[in-house]
Amino acid sequence: LVYTAFCLVRVRGGLGALAPRPPLREASAVLRRAGGFGVQAACKLALAEGVKVALVALESSEDELGAFALADNLGSVVARVLLMPFEEAAFTAFSKAASVEEEASAGARASARKGSSSAVGDSTRLEAQGAALSAMLKVALLVGLLSAAFAPAYAFTALRLLYGEAKASAEGAAAALAAYGAYVAAMALNGTTEAFVHAVAAPTQLLQGNVALAAAAVIQATICFAWYRATGSLSATGIVVANMASMAARTAYSCVAIRAHLRSAAPLRAAVPSAGTLLALGVAGVGTLATQQFFGVGPNVGVRAHALHVACGALALAGVVAVA
Repeated sequence: LVYTAFCLVRVRGGLGALAPRPPLREASAVLRRAGGFGVQAACKLALAEGVKVALVALESSEDELGAFALADNLGSVVARVLLMPFEEAAFTAFSKAASVEEEASAGARASARKGSSSAVGDSTRLEAQGAALSAMLKVALLVGLLSAAFAPAYAFTALRLLYGEAKASAEGAAAALAAYGAYVAAMALNGTTEAFVHAVAAPTQLLQGNVALAAAAVIQATICFAWYRATGSLSATGIVVANMASMAARTAYSCVAIRAHLRSAAPLRAAVPSAGTLLALGVAGVGTLATQQFFGVGPNVGVRAHALHVACGALALAGVVAVA
């Protein structure tokens, strides 16, 4: 802080020379957009931390708390290492493309004398945005579906290799991590669609998105309470299911906003993997579950069984990639 203050004092003109003075209209627009993102960040924080509050408030057992912590810590590695950088890159690409295309479109509208030219320019711009969205969404979906297909068969093996036999054998830990694999798929879909919406949305649409986030939080809390009433406890698997439901609600709103912005649902349909890819994922998921049973992967099983099981999974993964 002392060094920063020294640098500011040394700058000719002082701190005022560094402070931008945008027009009042632009400043108010920036403040409105910043306020929308601020509310959005608060809603996301409530969604992320609300499940932990629910676990404590509903007096979940130490085993359930530990199982959720294991699944969340290990499952979030995929989200942090793969999905988060991809989402940030997608947001940056969508924002730059939207800014450049909007400037070009504004210039074309200003110079054009006929409305048809402007309509053609808008159509071309929307088609380019839709193509970029489809390409990125297809990659995100493939990563998420791979996680959903392989997580049930390799949840116990991952816990065994990373945390040891005792943690892997904890009640509900492997089941929670298996469910988390499907949750990663939901996060992959939601992250890319939300990145697009945030890049092209107007301030009013951001406010609507905040309402959708609030609704997702209500859905999450409702499912947590219903799970507790139905089972007598809020397990780690129940938490993951509630998170998936809230993520699905957020994705549904993003898809509606994307369809309204692009004036077509074709880019979303184009991002769906081919039938061959989906079939390969299904065969890989069922096949790896079969190898898990065949090699007897479970508590008190040697490393050799896990190694053979992982080798079969590698072959299945190679097959899926080849088909995709």
